[in-house]
Amino acid sequence: MEKAGWSIFENSRNSAPRASWRSFLGNPDRTIRIGSLIPVGNQVLTELIITWSIDGVLKETTFGVVLLYDVDGTVLMDRSYIDLDNWPSSRGRRGQGAMGTNNQSQTMGVTDLLYDYQKTKQLELKLSDLEKKNLSIIEGEWLESYNAGFDTEPFHPKRFRMQLPPQKCSYSLTVAKEIETIIKEEAPDRKMRFAMSYAKGNQVVVEGIISWTEKGVFRETPFISFLLLDKDGLIIRDRRHITLQNYPGADMMKKRLGLQIN
Repeated sequence: MEKAGWSIFENSRNSAPRASWRSFLGNPDRTIRIGSLIPVGNQVLTELIITWSIDGVLKETTFGVVLLYDVDGTVLMDRSYIDLDNWPSSRGRRGQGAMGTNNQSQTMGVTDLLYDYQKTKQLELKLSDLEKKNLSIIEGEWLESYNAGFDTEPFHPKRFRMQLPPQKCSYSLTVAKEIETIIKEEAPDRKMRFAMSYAKGNQVVVEGIISWTEKGVFRETPFISFLLLDKDGLIIRDRRHITLQNYPGADMMKKRLGLQIN
């Protein structure tokens, strides 16, 4: 940067705006606020709410972020889970022609590579007995539940809420069971696996990958879930950030939940 930094800076000044700067110019009233924040060693897991306006109409969405910090406090990595169909200055996932979407087959395991860098830089943590217990429940019973067709045993029968913040909906265990049944019917080979998992107090955050076959094409998509457990180890909340347009059983989910995609 000492040798080439200024030339890069000057070239950027004379070129058309791109990336985040272009997004900001297109939505100058865009603001972000923190919904939740969980520090775990040299990592921060946070949920952010972003608001902006289009032709005087207020828009709002939310997204999950994993930040990895260096010893001097600088950010080494920012991994964000956003829904491009509801995002400022976005033309939507399909309009952007993302690789591995629509009818293009994806390569199994390629998504896992996104997490390799973090694994080499994160600090080792000493978990409390409660955190160890909760993490084992999520990595064991919770994961097995989804892969077996959604066994409701790990969840609190009355208090559990499934929340999809980008889609602005929240529903009970009964509805969650119906939704997972729909997904399993639409994608019978659906499997969930973990990429990263974190425990803090009575919360567990999971970065996971769901894979399935759709019309003979292999698909996989990442997501992040913020889970809350009660004192008995039952799951009472799963707040999940997904891109619905790239999710197994998406069309049936939209019909059942009455979701509208912007």
